Amino acid sequence: MKSILYIGDLHPGTTSTERMKAMRDLGYSMQSLNSSVHPGLMERIAGKICGIFGLTPDFHHLNRQIRQISGTDTFDLLWIDKGVLVKPSTLLWIKSRQPGCRLVHFNPDDPFGAYRKAGPFF
Repeated sequence: MKSILYIGDLHPGTTSTERMKAMRDLGYSMQSLNSSVHPGLMERIAGKICGIFGLTPDFHHLNRQIRQISGTDTFDLLWIDKGVLVKPSTLLWIKSRQPGCRLVHFNPDDPFGAYRKAGPFF
């Protein structure tokens, strides 16, 4: 059986959760990490300051969690939904230890949707 490490916003009702459930229903062995943890006040303030400088802080140590679980278990697939917090060094670390593991990054955002900034023609 193929095993998958699934990383995404795993709060109830999210599309990430539904995708993970669908893969599990198809018979894949699943382990998961929630990449969306609600920050406290100080983390939100620090996050705003980091955002000004173009930094993306990993307050909940997602990259360390990924390395820990990938260091003990072997996966055929690493699926990441909207992995803005996952560092390239973490992905390289996984590939060096599990060369057979395929990496997938899925970004569900619609680049042409209603949330994009209006251009000169709007």
